[in-house]
Amino acid sequence: MNDSERISRRARFSIELSNETSAEQMKAILSDIRKMLGGFDQIEAFPTVRFKEFDSNSFDILIIYFAMLPLLEDFLALQEEVNFAILKILKDNNASFAMPSTTVYTKTEGAIN
Repeated sequence: MNDSERISRRARFSIELSNETSAEQMKAILSDIRKMLGGFDQIEAFPTVRFKEFDSNSFDILIIYFAMLPLLEDFLALQEEVNFAILKILKDNNASFAMPSTTVYTKTEGAIN
């Protein structure tokens, strides 16, 4: 499709929250993100905001929305505004992003338990 014919652009991304996030926090975060996206005139109705899956280090939220902004620069500015709003929502709900981690078990020869 030619960019001059474009009427909207899709944003699709996941955010990975710490697996210490409670069910109550997740529900509040999902609700807050839905409300926030609904407050933008440039975003089509009914964006997707779902608790998608459990990962080994995180709880993953899928976010998909269509922005009625044909120009890339306008779309990127909107994405930036949405991303800052998501950061605020996470802070307001005392949630944090997941950090990849690895647990290493070591065995010491001759150790007495």
